[in-house]
Amino acid sequence: MGFVNRPFPGGDRRRIGGTGVAIGNENAARQFVLTGEARAVAAAIERLQPGALRAEMLPIGCPMHSNRLEAVCRDLRRSFERKIA
Repeated sequence: MGFVNRPFPGGDRRRIGGTGVAIGNENAARQFVLTGEARAVAAAIERLQPGALRAEMLPIGCPMHSNRLEAVCRDLRRSFERKIA
């Protein structure tokens, strides 16, 4: 995951990431979190650093706020549903 403190480039969210990167959270108008594959997030942060107050990787080992966790969430949901049924 990465943290970026700057406006979206050209005001366009689609210009943020690239393959393997998604906006995980928008904390404020000028602050957002990138999530996805570590190398892809690092490359996106490098592209976004010019003009950023801060842009850096976050030391998080799990792809929080990422669609990469959808399968895990689905499996947990099924497990909980079986337990309470």
